[in-house]
Amino acid sequence: RTQRERADGTRGHEPSRSNGWIVWVAVAGVVVLAGVVAVLLLRKPSGGGTPVGGNSEELAAAKVKSGIDKLKARRFDAALADFSEAIRLDPINAAEARRYKMLAESEPQNEKLAKQVVAKAGLGDRASLESAARSFGQIPPESGFREETGKKLQRGLVTFSEAQCKSHKWLDCAWAMCKSFDVAPADSRPTADNSATLRDAEKHLAHDKSYTPCKKH
Repeated sequence: RTQRERADGTRGHEPSRSNGWIVWVAVAGVVVLAGVVAVLLLRKPSGGGTPVGGNSEELAAAKVKSGIDKLKARRFDAALADFSEAIRLDPINAAEARRYKMLAESEPQNEKLAKQVVAKAGLGDRASLESAARSFGQIPPESGFREETGKKLQRGLVTFSEAQCKSHKWLDCAWAMCKSFDVAPADSRPTADNSATLRDAEKHLAHDKSYTPCKKH
């Protein structure tokens, strides 16, 4: 009987010992889970914080570079998003990002202006070329559309000028050739023949008080 009572007593304590282990395992699990959550919260960038992977200045510079590449590819909305993010990441040193952001915002309009310039230049008359030159002047120098549009307008003006010179229409000839000097990009300067054409036209206009000599040659 004594042995049976001892056995019964032992069996009576087993559930309590098992319950203790379960409690300790549960506590340990909660602690581990809390640690994981804390790590995740620390790694997650807040609305105004710095994302993981570098400091804010480096990340902002990378965004500016990415935005410039997208501008060149004429992905204006994507470029605008990159420049806006660069400003958010590093607002103190954001002068370049802000400048490019303004450009990204204006490029769709610059593209429309460039198309207008090319269309008007293709008409080949003085009134259309004058209008094309005015529209071209609205495209900022830093625009991705400025250089190519300038080359096309330059060619239109030179073609018109040469035709007017052959017809002895010296005022139109000189005006168009001088204007071609104005719009020519840095890597597409007027040729020696263009300068000679302008000088010849101005010789014929030497006594014409309505003509203002060109200062571009």
